[in-house]
Amino acid sequence: GARRKLVRKLFDAPRNALELLPYYGRIAATLGQCMKDIGPALTTLLDDEFYALLTKKDQINLESKIRNCRFLGELVKFKVVPPMIVFNGLKRCLDDFTHHNIDVVCHLLECCGPFLYRSPESSTRTANLLDILWRLKKAKVCMLTFCTAPRSPPLAPPTCWTFCGA
Repeated sequence: GARRKLVRKLFDAPRNALELLPYYGRIAATLGQCMKDIGPALTTLLDDEFYALLTKKDQINLESKIRNCRFLGELVKFKVVPPMIVFNGLKRCLDDFTHHNIDVVCHLLECCGPFLYRSPESSTRTANLLDILWRLKKAKVCMLTFCTAPRSPPLAPPTCWTFCGA
């Protein structure tokens, strides 16, 4: 009843107000200490939405993807969500490292990457994922250079833009 509504309200955080997500995470962590079923219910909802949003490639869902991954990242920092959920999501995004998945990886690592890297139980896995990310980034940049250099003038936009990160 009431707890389900509470979890639903926490889950329905505004997608265009990312600055509120740390506060939502703190509320979830604080309430989760006395109401043990709030954390797992919120984790399940966010994890299910994360994988549902990853299958959609259209531009409309970008804000929802960013909200979802940043909320997961905040909940990892408060130890409401286990790090394995974020690692599985990162692995899935790195397997298809194109379009919005690049943004999702960047937002997840920006939000909870330092926490995961400094935590003794997750630092090795984070370092391995960062190594994979670094190699993918180099491969994409090299591919971009290969695609644009021989065919386009220096000031023209790239002809096969697949990676827009630095």
